[in-house]
Amino acid sequence: MSDNPSVKTVVHGEKKLLEERLFQQHGASGRVAMLSTKEVVRFLQLAGKSHRSGLSHYTSIDSLDKILGSRRLLLAKGSEMNDLCECKYGDPGLWERSYIASFSHGRAECVAMWKMYGEKHGDAGSEAIRITFPNSALVERAGTLSANDLRSHNCKTGQSAKLKGRECKVSIHDVMYQYGKSVEWDRQRAGIGRCTAFENAKSEPVFATYVKDYGWAYERETRFVVTLSETCCTDHVSIPLESIIDKIEVLLGPCRADVLMRKERRVADLFKKYGLRPRIEKSTYEIKW
Repeated sequence: MSDNPSVKTVVHGEKKLLEERLFQQHGASGRVAMLSTKEVVRFLQLAGKSHRSGLSHYTSIDSLDKILGSRRLLLAKGSEMNDLCECKYGDPGLWERSYIASFSHGRAECVAMWKMYGEKHGDAGSEAIRITFPNSALVERAGTLSANDLRSHNCKTGQSAKLKGRECKVSIHDVMYQYGKSVEWDRQRAGIGRCTAFENAKSEPVFATYVKDYGWAYERETRFVVTLSETCCTDHVSIPLESIIDKIEVLLGPCRADVLMRKERRVADLFKKYGLRPRIEKSTYEIKW
């Protein structure tokens, strides 16, 4: 999103109008104009670019080491995401060509995500951290990213290579969650009668990467998505973070006091190792992990 105040005002106004049409009732009859598929996608794109609290990624200290060391961020192929059911939404071909980095919007911590993504990398107590990027920095990165900046990655071998001969499109957008005949975004819910697109959401091609089942709503997900012009055999691609690497903030996950002290030292040492000023905070939760 542009830093121009007038542009920001226009964008905010458009997002607010679409949000009101989807979630708020107007008039005595309570009827509102239905949103088209195109308007839903536009709303989620505007919402993804408008978060003021930063975008956070729950991960491990080992992953932080790799991010700081390479100054790059890995994106996973859409068809390889944790939720196998979400690939039923939208065009399967788009899932195969899309690479995703998942973030959570909002400052509030999520215990479920501490547990899920901490234990994914080992012990949740000693490994779990949350890294946060300013949303404006990620939006700026998306606006200047080109296919020449992308590299393919083999996570098993650690090998990396420059992608060649492909164009790409980049999007930062929120995810909307479907529950029966209703949809939810940022803890607001509306009946699908207000959005004809959701009556047959799984058959809407453009909903690939935009819609998930309600069981994942606690993640409050915002996605950084790179969609290639052609299918690529690699399961991961990476994007450079040179311009924003020094803006990363780290929140240490909840754990026992003795574990927390060791965790804080490890993270501080990583920032020192790569010549960066540490921005470290501690979880507000106390959990026996």
